[in-house]
Amino acid sequence: MKTAWTACAVAGLVIGVMPAFAQKIPISRTGMAEHVDKVVLTNGLNQQDMAFLRQAATINMAEVMLGKLAQEKGDSWAKGFGADMEREHSGALEELRQLAERKGVTLPHDIDMKHQQLCNRLSRMNGSDFETAYRAAMISGHGAAANVFAAEIERGHDEMVRDYAVKILPGVKMHQMLAMDRKTMKGQ
Repeated sequence: MKTAWTACAVAGLVIGVMPAFAQKIPISRTGMAEHVDKVVLTNGLNQQDMAFLRQAATINMAEVMLGKLAQEKGDSWAKGFGADMEREHSGALEELRQLAERKGVTLPHDIDMKHQQLCNRLSRMNGSDFETAYRAAMISGHGAAANVFAAEIERGHDEMVRDYAVKILPGVKMHQMLAMDRKTMKGQ
């Protein structure tokens, strides 16, 4: 009798508690959790933090690569802007690598396919064609990068990762404005 009573008590407890757990992560009509980025992994990072670290690494590596290419193929503005991008994004990438190491995250060693295709396309251009395409890529690329950094600030869990995004985002926005105005960090 005691065993039956215990089984009923446990069943009642499970049935009574399960709805409370079910309400923790809202489920969409597709059956997927809507707030997966709220789940914290063992290293203190959520999915947003992990994705951001990898995206930021790819963005910085691509900017360094494109900056070197601009110094090789561009006119005076593109050469100057490319040198700025190589310097600025190399520094941001090094800081990101140190942060990732502290967090136990392995960053990609190569750029993604999208950025590789852009590098390949630009490497086949010269003169004004190169500058026009490079400048357009810098404007759109820095706009997209700003969105990635803003998403981390809004939805990231880890304070150190968010702080990195907060620190770097103003520079990303400034790079976009400089490209739009066809200026370099030195104002030329």
